[in-house]
Amino acid sequence: MRLGRKARNPASLFDAGKAAYGRGDLEGAVRDFTHLIELEPDLPPGYYERGLAYARSGRLVEAAADFVKAAELGRTVIVGNTAQSREQLVRAEYNCGLTYERLGRYELALEHYDCALELQPTLSEAWCNRGNVLLQLGEDERAAESHTNAIAVDPGDYNAYLGRAIANNERSRQDEVVRDLEEFLRLAPAGHPQIGIARATLARYSAG
Repeated sequence: MRLGRKARNPASLFDAGKAAYGRGDLEGAVRDFTHLIELEPDLPPGYYERGLAYARSGRLVEAAADFVKAAELGRTVIVGNTAQSREQLVRAEYNCGLTYERLGRYELALEHYDCALELQPTLSEAWCNRGNVLLQLGEDERAAESHTNAIAVDPGDYNAYLGRAIANNERSRQDEVVRDLEEFLRLAPAGHPQIGIARATLARYSAG
């Protein structure tokens, strides 16, 4: 059900957009958040939520633009330094990084992951994704360090063990690769797509 003219206020549009997103109506979510932006063009939530809808629908360029705008506006809102505004800014920066990573724009992804981590150093997924981006950029030592930071924050982050194993494999550190792959296999869920490769790599090292 679409909103009537009388219901076109920011709170109702935000709720309608969230509801549309929740039921998978991504076009409806984009429409509602676009209307919200028209009413509140200087506030981050409409851009951030529309970015999520764009990203989920595969429109990554539009998503990146919205996350960047949400982050830019968030840096003005954060003047009050409320926990909520700070968390919104962290998520906007993180999703900027994630979207640029998916687009293959790794330098930009790294920049935004760094911004998110500057605000929230305990964001393990940002450390892990930052490590993956550094791997793509050929910076294996920095990648290993980033994955180590992810593990320090969350020792159960199995993807960080996998990422560090890949980085150390590039650095010919076999013992460290073996330890990290063993830990990855211990922690990762049964359906993880990289389990087969991890087991094959361990078997190859054992045979050698």
